[in-house]
Amino acid sequence: MASSLFVATLGLLLVLGTRRGAPAHLVALAAVGIGAALALVAYAARQAARLARTYEAALDEARARAAALEEREERFRLLLENVPDEAIFFLDREGRVASWNAGAARVEGWRAFDVLGLPLGAFHLPEEAREGRPERALAAARERGFHHEEGWRVRRDGTRFWADVTLVALRDRAGNHRGFGAIVRDATARRSA
Repeated sequence: MASSLFVATLGLLLVLGTRRGAPAHLVALAAVGIGAALALVAYAARQAARLARTYEAALDEARARAAALEEREERFRLLLENVPDEAIFFLDREGRVASWNAGAARVEGWRAFDVLGLPLGAFHLPEEAREGRPERALAAARERGFHHEEGWRVRRDGTRFWADVTLVALRDRAGNHRGFGAIVRDATARRSA
């Protein structure tokens, strides 16, 4: 398209320029300059259209990735909310409760708005919390990647239960520590058997 536009422009300028008495070689030179400018504009328009298509494709891919991420997050949320007999919750880097699932409310006896921000030690026997057992468990998980233990824990109402506890250190892709995941099961019946 650009080449036919160039040829048509060159022909028109030659005809008009020579009719008005301008030397043919100067008219031809002007026509070539204008034709080159038109070719450059046409090239820029093609490049802009290509960039627009590339941008649209990238935007479509970003939308698809966002939708897939949203779907994975929804499935994860459903998993956490529908595990009936296990407390699954997250702790921040300092070991304070950052999230709480429905199973955690059943096992531990705390509602989410009552427990968020509490330290891990709130679930331990008072003497164990004073002795630093929760902090040692977090340090072990941070160092080895996970920590597993069994022991007595305290529900909100003060009753005790035998807990099977796994703490997992959570790290991002760069290896930076982001917090902990905790899975707590009431193993009282198993221990009593």
